[in-house]
Amino acid sequence: MRSKPSQQTLQSFAAAIRELEQQTTAAAKERDRKLAEARKSVQVMAQHAAQVRDLREILSEIAPQFYKETFGHAFDLNADPTRDEVLRGLRDAAAYLEATPQLPIHGELISLDVPAPYGSTDVERRAALDDIAKVFDAKPDETWYATSGSYSVCGPEFGPVRIYASVSLKGPKPEPEPEPAVESGECLDERMVADDAPEAVSAE
Repeated sequence: MRSKPSQQTLQSFAAAIRELEQQTTAAAKERDRKLAEARKSVQVMAQHAAQVRDLREILSEIAPQFYKETFGHAFDLNADPTRDEVLRGLRDAAAYLEATPQLPIHGELISLDVPAPYGSTDVERRAALDDIAKVFDAKPDETWYATSGSYSVCGPEFGPVRIYASVSLKGPKPEPEPEPAVESGECLDERMVADDAPEAVSAE
């Protein structure tokens, strides 16, 4: 039979509970403060990035040669982003999602897009996606609608996150290859020939 705890022991338990509750409250306030700071930083960063892009575009329009001499290349609004730029953008996007808990990130409401030039013809676009499919070790899927199509492939999954690549196809939709014509009396399966052939008789 357990002995009844002393009043001092009970008070110690109560004091420990109050202290832990205070520490939890303080930690929650600090978390909220840091999240607010991170949210503000992400917003400022996005605004600055947009301003930089706008200024680059304006400068390249009014003085293209000066822009090229200053930055080492001509400004291209649709330029293919470098690998480092894409990775940095993904990290920044993850930081934004973490700092914006009120934003839903489930279902088909939110998606991350990395647009880049991948060819002007359907042949070039298929070839670009086929290279990605080889890395994924997966088979692409082609779907056609009324006037256009899509060519896509699914990559590896990281928990609920999946890497997915897709290109749009302009068309026209390729016609299916016609099946070879079969002449009357032609045998399609060599096994049928073997089955119909008379059994060989061995001479003893």
